[in-house]
Amino acid sequence: AGVSVDAGSKVNVVTSTGNIVVPNVVGNSQAQANATLSNLGFQVAVVNQVDATHPAGTVLAQAPTANTKAKKGSLITITVASTSSTNGVSSPPRANAPGNPDSVVQPPNQPDGPAQTP
Repeated sequence: AGVSVDAGSKVNVVTSTGNIVVPNVVGNSQAQANATLSNLGFQVAVVNQVDATHPAGTVLAQAPTANTKAKKGSLITITVASTSSTNGVSSPPRANAPGNPDSVVQPPNQPDGPAQTP
């Protein structure tokens, strides 16, 4: 880029197919793997798997596998060690998500009964 050549000179042009080599993130923490893959332009999905032999949050597997090529923006799924039976694809919790009673946000220090006046 930014180089002038004489008329009639041979010029090699390299074009990108948009494919990027998928790095190996197995053994990394979920945060490290997510940052690495996101910085390369991939989308990341997380599947939790109960595993008593690895620390929670450790990446156990990935798909597609390392050193394969994938298009920028494609989905890379990482399987992460978990200590509880929360199998399935995880996503960030949303406050007051419909149909999810566990996500209801309660104001702190709310009395259980009617307010009492002194």
